[in-house]
Amino acid sequence: MSFLDKLFNKKPPTPEPYTVDTEFGKFTMEYYDKEKTRPCYAYLGFGKWTDESGTYGIDNVEIYCDNEETFEMTNGLAMLRKVMSEQDTWLEKARQGAADNFLTEDGTVLTWVTDENDTEVELPPEEFKKLLHVVSVHIYNDDGICLVLDGNYNGESLYTDHSIAVSLNGKGEVTECSL
Repeated sequence: MSFLDKLFNKKPPTPEPYTVDTEFGKFTMEYYDKEKTRPCYAYLGFGKWTDESGTYGIDNVEIYCDNEETFEMTNGLAMLRKVMSEQDTWLEKARQGAADNFLTEDGTVLTWVTDENDTEVELPPEEFKKLLHVVSVHIYNDDGICLVLDGNYNGESLYTDHSIAVSLNGKGEVTECSL
């Protein structure tokens, strides 16, 4: 920065973000470091998902780079293509993983929704699963996938401002589930 730039408080121009055009839209790169030399993941600010309720928007789609040194996301895009071409299958696996994770001893799924008696609502697993939809998709560089699910019951969010994160491996097996 020159003396005059410092004198007049001019900031250096901000570089344009690195983007990658795909059939899903334009992904914008995020970085591990301030110098923007080690790419972390690319995100698509808004995506589309189609299930039995129709096509709806999802908050974001993230694909982690193949490694920390390049902008390539070949593996992640291949996995995203697989997930998007088999949406019903992946959604059902994630829904089942969520239902199994929150299953109570009496075979129902406990929610944070309360009824008129201020009692938390428990739902049969099949009813619970039908309420869930995808809000975000994350594809990791190790073929791991995280589908973030949310849902409403009688106009209330199942878990207030929380969503369900269901992690699956490349074979579609649930590896973790959390709020």
